[in-house]
Amino acid sequence: MEKPRKSLYKDLALLSLVLGILFFATNGVRPLANPDEGRYAEIPREMLESGNWVSPRLNGVLYFDKPPLFYWLQAVAMKIGGLNERAARFWPAAFALAGCGGIYLAGRELFGRRVGLSAAAILSTSLMFFVNSQLVIIDMAVSVFISFALLSFLVAMGETAGSRRKNLFLAFYVFLALAVLTKGLIGLVIPGGIIFLWVLVMNRWKHLFPCHAGIGVPLFLLVALPWHILVWKEHPEFAWYYFVHEHFLRFLTNGHGREQPFWFFFVFLSVGLVPWIGFLPGALKRVYSLGWKKRAHQQESFFFLIWIAFVVLFFSASSSKLLPYILPAFPPLALFLAKYIDSVASDSKPGNLVIGMHITGLLTLVIGAALPTAIYVLERDLSPLAVRLIYVSSIWLGIGGISTIVLFARYTSRTVILVPFATWYCFLLLMNPLSAEVNVKSSRAVASKLQTMGVGATQVYTLAAYHQDLPFYLRSQIFVVGDWPRDMDFGLKIEDHSDRFLGEEEFVKRWVGENQIFAVARNKHLNRISRTFPGLEGYLIHRGNSYFLISNLPSRQGLSKKLPISVLIAPHRSE
Repeated sequence: MEKPRKSLYKDLALLSLVLGILFFATNGVRPLANPDEGRYAEIPREMLESGNWVSPRLNGVLYFDKPPLFYWLQAVAMKIGGLNERAARFWPAAFALAGCGGIYLAGRELFGRRVGLSAAAILSTSLMFFVNSQLVIIDMAVSVFISFALLSFLVAMGETAGSRRKNLFLAFYVFLALAVLTKGLIGLVIPGGIIFLWVLVMNRWKHLFPCHAGIGVPLFLLVALPWHILVWKEHPEFAWYYFVHEHFLRFLTNGHGREQPFWFFFVFLSVGLVPWIGFLPGALKRVYSLGWKKRAHQQESFFFLIWIAFVVLFFSASSSKLLPYILPAFPPLALFLAKYIDSVASDSKPGNLVIGMHITGLLTLVIGAALPTAIYVLERDLSPLAVRLIYVSSIWLGIGGISTIVLFARYTSRTVILVPFATWYCFLLLMNPLSAEVNVKSSRAVASKLQTMGVGATQVYTLAAYHQDLPFYLRSQIFVVGDWPRDMDFGLKIEDHSDRFLGEEEFVKRWVGENQIFAVARNKHLNRISRTFPGLEGYLIHRGNSYFLISNLPSRQGLSKKLPISVLIAPHRSE
């Protein structure tokens, strides 16, 4: 037992180092993106400011769209690391690292060390998984909790009655509760649906027991219920909005404006699995070739397939579709592909593995060749550094793609997977610096301008949209004029915020008053603002590639001549 345990610790240390660099090294260089990153950074900032950890608020408005576990973790990270991008993105990266570690442990337990390491390599460098590890959103956390719950269950089902099985089932209940406390009922519905279908298909009803529900269910309730009870007592309106509006109506209706065709997730599952998508057809073919009657001999593969299919079909049936919703499908995909690669690598004629590796190499080569087109598509937004990063990425992917094809033509060892892993590992490290150069959805620059001028919180208004990262960068709540996200309507109905969420008429009264105020807006909204406020004049303070800042009174930092907004921002009318 000593050698396996020693290799376990070595593997975990190696994965922590290598994947820790991947997930953390560059995640602080890019400004927060609107709307999601701004929202999920601002809510925990306001928790820290107010000291109220029960009722989440966004720009001072009650916000019950999601449970608070992710906000709590974010607030702790910001308390320790400060109000900055690196602290805000700590937990998505940490959950991604933990997810890869969990996949390694499950793969090692079920199929052996090589499969565990390969699964971690595949998951960490899958495009969608990595991208979501760099974003301040809830989906990475709930994906990891759901994955840990399901993998705990799967491993427990292979154990005989005893303390190990009991501990695995108790972990299953705790992870379910944490998933619910992160993103609501889907933390229970998705694992429950997957387990039910798998037990049904495999006819493993008898093997469910003992599942230690007598201890596990109270443990689940002890973790998941207290916050729901506390917030319901404080705000009785919470129950209808949270359970009915945010769960059932979000799923059944298009009230959130996120409607997509049914095939939406099928396409982006393939895109998100780049560069490893080339192995999926062969893996599916191998399961199919063994036949339905022999499914008892590939129970884990069927578990992964049911897991993947349930997640994709469940959200495909929903009227509300966002790409991160299918993130829970990627851990089982990584295990499914790693198991397949390991098994066919030992075949005397690993033809399917050759096909998969060649597709991976060609796909990498094509993406590398296509990257320079971004220079022409995004020409007006690209800095010299961005151009250099694009060319470096293109050359690197080209070298990696060719190496994957050439080396595999000579060596069919399982270790050849290291070539595409290393290629995409280095490319993904460049994504944040490149994104920082082309980011046009952050208000960080205009917020920095306001802070430099010493502008107070009571002076900043947003026009045509609520820029969700602006309060985070200003370290204060702001005024919003005329247009704000629908998901704030509930909080605005149960509390009066008419002093900060204004109609156009009230804003005009303040604009022509004696007190100096500042308005922030996107350049692309200029025409709409000009139509809404046809006679509005001001002084231009700042104009960037994406945002402009104006004031109703002259300032040392701005133009001295008062002009209509449409004239002040005329050079950017086309945006």
